[in-house]
Amino acid sequence: MVIFNVDKVFVLLENCQKFPTPDRYDDKFQRSYQKELNRMNIAKNILCMFGILGPLIFILKPLFGSGLPLDCYKPAFIPNSIFILFNTITLYAGAYCVVSFDVFALAMVTLVRLQVRILNKRITLWKMDDNIE
Repeated sequence: MVIFNVDKVFVLLENCQKFPTPDRYDDKFQRSYQKELNRMNIAKNILCMFGILGPLIFILKPLFGSGLPLDCYKPAFIPNSIFILFNTITLYAGAYCVVSFDVFALAMVTLVRLQVRILNKRITLWKMDDNIE
């Protein structure tokens, strides 16, 4: 049989709906929280760098050699310069979608993980308070 303290469950649900801040906890926990956010920022910058440089290398391919950024069938009635421009825009738009989704997923996973860590810390502190009483 499980017994819930209704007041604490409501407080916990209320805390779940607010964005957590680590200010009320010890310095070690705050440093680890900040380290996770910094790590997420570095990973976001790396993903954005690859998202810009990767398509840029393919876009510059027609300037240094013959061919398209992405090799595909080219109809004869379309001028080469227009088709290269269309192919480049398609490649860059596709790469932008992939990288932006990756950055979004990275941010969501990291923020959910940090929120769960803060909630676990709060629950642990509540258990300590119960033992003291």
